[in-house]
Amino acid sequence: MFCTEMTFAVMNPDFQGAYLAICDDDIRTAKLFDTKHEMYGWIRDQIENQGVSQVTTTVLGKNGEVDDRLVCDSVRYFADENCYKGGMYEPIFGDNIRQVPSYKDKFSWI
Repeated sequence: MFCTEMTFAVMNPDFQGAYLAICDDDIRTAKLFDTKHEMYGWIRDQIENQGVSQVTTTVLGKNGEVDDRLVCDSVRYFADENCYKGGMYEPIFGDNIRQVPSYKDKFSWI
């Protein structure tokens, strides 16, 4: 009997990585994107029009796992009334969408 390990990379040889976004920590809402620009548009729609309270994102490597080269393993986006141009927090996109990165450890960026 021939047996081989069927990993994500073996089963999906054309996959080069993707952005992954999940709304309100509900895996059923998971969506993959080819570009950050496309993902940002979707996040903005989810928060501003669909009533989602937060969207968490990460980057998957070509092996289908969270890319281990990232300084932070995930980023959370949400609407914040204290987030506006010239305010305490600058919006990443939209008028009031703020991002909060989740660092692997508190000194990983140094």
